[in-house]
Amino acid sequence: MTTKFINTLLWPSPAKINLFLRIIKKRTDEYHEIQTLYHFLNYGDLIKVKERKDNKIRLSSNIHLEDFKKNNLITKAAMLLQRYCISKFPKKRYFGADIYVNKVLPIGSGLGGGSSNAATTLIALDYHWNTKIPKKILLDISSHLGADVPFFINGATSIGENIGHDLYPIHIKSSWYLIAYPKVFVSTKKVFKSLNLKKRTNRFPKSILLKKRYENDLEKTVKDLFPEVKNCIKWFKIRSLRPIMTGTGSCIFVKFSSESNALQILKKTPKWMRCFIAKGVNSSPLYSFKKRVI
Repeated sequence: MTTKFINTLLWPSPAKINLFLRIIKKRTDEYHEIQTLYHFLNYGDLIKVKERKDNKIRLSSNIHLEDFKKNNLITKAAMLLQRYCISKFPKKRYFGADIYVNKVLPIGSGLGGGSSNAATTLIALDYHWNTKIPKKILLDISSHLGADVPFFINGATSIGENIGHDLYPIHIKSSWYLIAYPKVFVSTKKVFKSLNLKKRTNRFPKSILLKKRYENDLEKTVKDLFPEVKNCIKWFKIRSLRPIMTGTGSCIFVKFSSESNALQILKKTPKWMRCFIAKGVNSSPLYSFKKRVI
């Protein structure tokens, strides 16, 4: 039986891009220390939540990928928050929910869709369960879900250090971005496993970091593993544009000063790339939405 989400809120689950990504060293826990610049896009998935009169967490979606439904961060985030709430609010009887996600962000694309879904789930459930959990607690819960999730909870364009959890919010000039997806799933684990990191990279002070040429240290590894990504980057370079891969791939972005300039290139992109245009924003659309509903 399909759950009916009537008159429910549509919670934004925005994409992110890594304007640059530097890999410093591999840690003993298999994570890598990084320096990156996280930036929000005014584009992403949508999540609906309906509170249940039991403690079941049920997920549905517009896509039919069983692996997504079994191994997604939405369910993991909901169950972590549920566990916290049951111990913190013993007088409240139920912490169940039906959750629906409308996916538009490609999986394994470097746009942070899974991490964003997890963060939006935490924020939306906190609202629907009326628990009013402090942001500090939500950040702590989010740190158990992946390196990028705290960024989405924090909600501001930020330099990320350590494994990405150490966040330093900054404000940058708004630009338009053409995002190109070469229709290939890139596994983060596979990329880091294949990364040939011969020596530690120097960590730069933030003031110097922002002045350096923006690049992604994982780009060569991803291009070697996935020729589709290599061809996508080549297509833009031939046209004298400067494409940069976001995260661990596979999406490529090109920065433009105006939407009209981006649209001119979008019209020329080949069908083997899935492309869209979005504006970069310094504050998460999730928090802009939350302010309107509270």
